[in-house]
Amino acid sequence: MSRIRQAVPEDGKALTRLARETYVAAFGHSFTPADLAAHLERHLSTSNVDGWIARDTVLLAEAEDRLVGFVQFGPAGPAMELRRLYVLDGCQGRGIGSRLLRAALAHPDMAGADRIVLDVWERNHGARRLYERYGFQVVGRRSFAVASGEASDDDLIMQRLACQNSDLAQ
Repeated sequence: MSRIRQAVPEDGKALTRLARETYVAAFGHSFTPADLAAHLERHLSTSNVDGWIARDTVLLAEAEDRLVGFVQFGPAGPAMELRRLYVLDGCQGRGIGSRLLRAALAHPDMAGADRIVLDVWERNHGARRLYERYGFQVVGRRSFAVASGEASDDDLIMQRLACQNSDLAQ
């Protein structure tokens, strides 16, 4: 059984390791080695992760005294944005992602939002199904460019409106 708690500044290094490991497992195959290294340095460095903890809400899932997943969210203009939700490969299929998503949606900042947005890789079918179970719908798409400038597959933009935020018992 995992427990969920809010990240604190002391979690920065461990969260950086988790973020990098889960990102590489999910998307590493879709990058060249140089583009992957550039992406990890640009977006998943310890200083960036420390910034997430300071600026956004980051909830951590722990099992057996180690981090096994996390969700990050914060304001994005007039909406709230679910920025990241990742679970270790070996821990997927145990409901940890669903528990993290429910905890995020129940958080006062998210529960009171008129609109929650996220983007998800169009080929990440498992994540798309999870988000759809919680009322997110595709409302657009955008290209994802890697460091070399090459366009990758599209990310889908999904949203959940306030009328759906009160129903978390899915």
